[in-house]
Amino acid sequence: MTMTKMLLRYLKRFRRSCRGVAAVETALAFPIVLAIGSLCADMYSVGLERSRMEQRAGAIVSILAMQQDLTETGLQGLLDTVLPNQGLGNYQLLISNVRQTGDLY
Repeated sequence: MTMTKMLLRYLKRFRRSCRGVAAVETALAFPIVLAIGSLCADMYSVGLERSRMEQRAGAIVSILAMQQDLTETGLQGLLDTVLPNQGLGNYQLLISNVRQTGDLY
């Protein structure tokens, strides 16, 4: 046998054996890739919800800053209007100080 034929036969065997290795590596890497994808999706949804909550808080602050007199029922009506009833979770909104400039503390 010539050296070229031996090399070709060796490369064919190597190619066949690499398919099994690639399948095993893919099977081992798939759960890791899936976990990273799920983590990224969760982080994206958390960031998106945080942005929405900041927009809602900004809307509440801009309305509260313009009020000269606000009763408890008026504030509850404002919160019911701005904040959604479903899908928000269990959050507390603490408003301690709203200035006329629109700053919220």
